[in-house]
Amino acid sequence: MTQMLRVAFVDHAYHRVTKSADFFVEVLRQRFDVTVYYAGVQAADLAQDIVLAGYDIIVLWQTEYMSPLFIAAGQRVVCIPMHDGTGQAPGHFWQHMQQARVISFCHAMHLRLTGFGLTSLPVRYMKNPASYPRVTDYSTPRAVFWQRLPEQGLDAERIRDMLGPNVSLHVHNAPDLVSPDDFPALPAADSVSYFDLDRNALAAAMDEANIFVCPRYAEGIGMAMLEAMARGMVVIAHDAPTHNEYIRHGANGLLTDLSDADNASWPIDLSGTTPYARPVRNRTDLGLKGRLKARLRETAERGVATAATRLLTSDFADRIDPRVLRVLGTVTRDPQLSIAGRAQADDPERLAAHLETMGDATRAQAATLRTQWAAGLRDMLDFIEETPRPTGIRVTPSGHGRMSRDTELWLEKPDKMIALMARWEAHGIVLRDRTEMERSEKLRLMVQQNALWRAVRIVLLYTRRAVLGVLGRVLRRG
Repeated sequence: MTQMLRVAFVDHAYHRVTKSADFFVEVLRQRFDVTVYYAGVQAADLAQDIVLAGYDIIVLWQTEYMSPLFIAAGQRVVCIPMHDGTGQAPGHFWQHMQQARVISFCHAMHLRLTGFGLTSLPVRYMKNPASYPRVTDYSTPRAVFWQRLPEQGLDAERIRDMLGPNVSLHVHNAPDLVSPDDFPALPAADSVSYFDLDRNALAAAMDEANIFVCPRYAEGIGMAMLEAMARGMVVIAHDAPTHNEYIRHGANGLLTDLSDADNASWPIDLSGTTPYARPVRNRTDLGLKGRLKARLRETAERGVATAATRLLTSDFADRIDPRVLRVLGTVTRDPQLSIAGRAQADDPERLAAHLETMGDATRAQAATLRTQWAAGLRDMLDFIEETPRPTGIRVTPSGHGRMSRDTELWLEKPDKMIALMARWEAHGIVLRDRTEMERSEKLRLMVQQNALWRAVRIVLLYTRRAVLGVLGRVLRRG
């Protein structure tokens, strides 16, 4: 009998409580002998202990910032980063990980990392629908919202504004970083529950609901969202990965812009028949020309929507042909003026039918994705097992700027590098509501994400070096 390979599974310390990575550990144990570690502030010391233990493969779950230490020691490394943590980390963050393999639960992240030269396997996880009760009652809209990040604006009041006054709202008030007392859920919520270690309170609330509002702007996997989908709930989410990789607006859930309540068409049309206008602000990935086109399109759409709204609210609205009313109601993107919105307010049975259709589609998609996940497990385990042994960190020529400095720091001061890189996990940039950022932070993010700004920065860097070099030669001659 072939001896099982020994795997060190290094997890984020926060997951010691949440247990959100336990499902993956059980998958690994189907083929490997797995030992679980949790990385905290002494990550460099932990890495040294793991190297001395002589494992065959190191699997880093949301602790990919430790991988250069293992690569330098010649260890086979598999990284599992999350989009909500390092999805927007700059290119130099990933440079020393190119000899590791990556498993990407987010397709957008998979594309980004392959662009940086990493070997990535895209996968999509889904919880087993058979493990959860099926939603059967859609007669009245009943929503549950886990208030995880109220300090970033995702609080009960904003969700109440989005849902409107006619939806029953239960808030599970269990923030990640602050006290529930700092952000009370009442009076926006109709009922409230709080954190317990077994998650019974949240599960009980979901048993009574048929709508689930995702608690964050972005997700790595989104376990609560997947559980809601497995139940057949209608999921409402911010339009960002990985939410929009599972949800199609109006088909199996609803997408909206949770970060911008002022410009959103709220209350949201729960029927899903009102088109959703995706946000275009802060889209630094579009480039200058793309952003200008998007802004012009957005301005034109808002102008048409304003004109249609004025017409529908005028004294002439009763004389307009019903077919024209239907078109105008859609153009406004206002559920209170649209045909769907009127049905939502005046015809509860019609709304219930829309919710049930989306719930059925969600449950069916969950069953399909669960089957695909199970079918792909063997390929994923093969991908991990076949991870090649690295040749160690290679010192790059001094002319490579940031890359060279990072290499020297990894070899000389690994503690410092781990502290720097771990910030991306602790303060995932995509979790921040950009409307809350300081101007300097927005500018820094733009520089990191936009190719034109990066090019300008590089030109300025080399110009500075050239000027300093000339001055140095002049001074030495003098």
